[in-house]
Amino acid sequence: MDGSSRSLSLSLSQAKQYLCHQIDTFLEERVIAADKLIAQHGSSKIHDGDVILTHARHDRAGSQEFFLACLRH
Repeated sequence: MDGSSRSLSLSLSQAKQYLCHQIDTFLEERVIAADKLIAQHGSSKIHDGDVILTHARHDRAGSQEFFLACLRH
């Protein structure tokens, strides 16, 4: 979609919907995919009895992915 010509034909509601879709796509492709990749790689480095020190917000999806990957590994 060409942003320069397309923006003139969008209503405010359509523009907001398009922007939200683009943000969701970016998050899925870049941020969430990176979290999953880090979780997969990191989980292979952790073994039974290892101590894990983390520094992150407790509700961070990437942390959850990481620990779930460790449990599956």
